[in-house]
Amino acid sequence: LQHEELMICENAHTHPSTKDFSEVYLKPLHIESMLDVPYFIDGKLGGVICFEHQHYQRSWSTEDIVFTSMVADLITTAWLIAENKRLQERQMQSA
Repeated sequence: LQHEELMICENAHTHPSTKDFSEVYLKPLHIESMLDVPYFIDGKLGGVICFEHQHYQRSWSTEDIVFTSMVADLITTAWLIAENKRLQERQMQSA
């Protein structure tokens, strides 16, 4: 995820990135599938939007993936707008 990759896990119990969480996290919560999309702030990983599907495996649709990617873009944009506002306020206070 730190390299701007989506993680699309139809079977979270066998996916190389999530299988280590099978016994301690996935099975107790009945999670079968995961879709993780990272978002970045100033070129660094800011966080991850994670969708988890319970009780049966889900094939994530193109729409699911596009929607989640758009939400990640919105988070990044909102953060940048807020940061620009903070910088402008600091400049006005120091002037």
